[in-house]
Amino acid sequence: MLEQVNVFYEGWGERWQWGTLVSTTALTGRPLIVFEYSNEARQRGLELSSYTLPLEGGRLRRDFPDHQLYLPGPVYDSLPDGWGMLFIDR
Repeated sequence: MLEQVNVFYEGWGERWQWGTLVSTTALTGRPLIVFEYSNEARQRGLELSSYTLPLEGGRLRRDFPDHQLYLPGPVYDSLPDGWGMLFIDR
């Protein structure tokens, strides 16, 4: 199953697409995460993380840690904490 989420920047009176996150569990049964910056993000020179999601290159595939739900750090950091996740699950 393929899922896609558009990631947006919204702040200081601006709103624009930062990139696209794509997840699939097709081969391994665990999510494979791919992130691709939008053309606007490349033009602005703003990267989410210079270490795990550098601006150079095309699609960025990484084996992100399972304790981050296989998500890139900046995306995982935006999720609710443990208590919030428990609340959502119930």
